[in-house]
Amino acid sequence: MKENLRIIPFVGKLLIAGLVLSAAAHAQAPTPPAPTPAPAAPAPANPAMDDAIGKRIAQLHAALKITPDEETQWGQFADVMRDNAHKMDQTYKDRAAKFADLNALENMQSYAQIAQEHAEDVQRLVTAFQPLYAAMPDAQKKIADQVFRNAAAKRTRQQ
Repeated sequence: MKENLRIIPFVGKLLIAGLVLSAAAHAQAPTPPAPTPAPAAPAPANPAMDDAIGKRIAQLHAALKITPDEETQWGQFADVMRDNAHKMDQTYKDRAAKFADLNALENMQSYAQIAQEHAEDVQRLVTAFQPLYAAMPDAQKKIADQVFRNAAAKRTRQQ
């Protein structure tokens, strides 16, 4: 049981990385822009998670070669990444707090809720990434395509 609780923060970090990487894979498929919901209330601070997401955002910014003209769209995408990470972190904390008392059905329902939230978070990332990707010149789009393709391939090899 304690092993399950210890893996929750690790899985949360993997989900955060997966959210970021999944966004680009879906960003190429044209979909009408959906209204972006208001950001969720900030979760209690988690310095380790804040540091990890900050590093990931900085890494992507550099790898994607974001230009000054793209900073507005980039900022919106980065804000969604942060909001999603904070929300998922809180979701995992909530699950961990009640995990020992969940019966099998509640456990499955809790996991389904996390999977649903993950899907919604990815869709928010896609919506935020679309205008950024659209603003990129073709050469930069090729860089973005390769960055996300490489990250997905690396995740596949790790599994």
